Amino acid sequence: MTTINRTRIVVIALVIAVLALFAYAIYQNNTAEPDYTGPNAPINERADAIENYVRINLAELSPVEPSLGGTFYITRIRLLDGAGTVNYEDGHMAYIADFTYTVSEDNRDVTVTDFVVRDQ
Repeated sequence: MTTINRTRIVVIALVIAVLALFAYAIYQNNTAEPDYTGPNAPINERADAIENYVRINLAELSPVEPSLGGTFYITRIRLLDGAGTVNYEDGHMAYIADFTYTVSEDNRDVTVTDFVVRDQ
């Protein structure tokens, strides 16, 4: 009889321990800083607006034409406050350009004010 009671106590203790660990994991997940929402959301939204604008308008922004009928695509964008660098290519030639930009307060209107391809 005592062996059965001890086994039950051990099983109950293990179940309680597992439930406590599970509850702690849920608590930690809910209190963690979200990646894209919260206090950093406006920065992320602004960066997304700039990157989308450059991606959509790259052919018009670039002073060079794609070679051999290719189409430009972006391989990397780096943004600073009011300036950025974009690496892009057309499958034959790769370019790096520096650009300056402005963004409206609501992140809806992006204007690239300067776009200069670096010398190769």
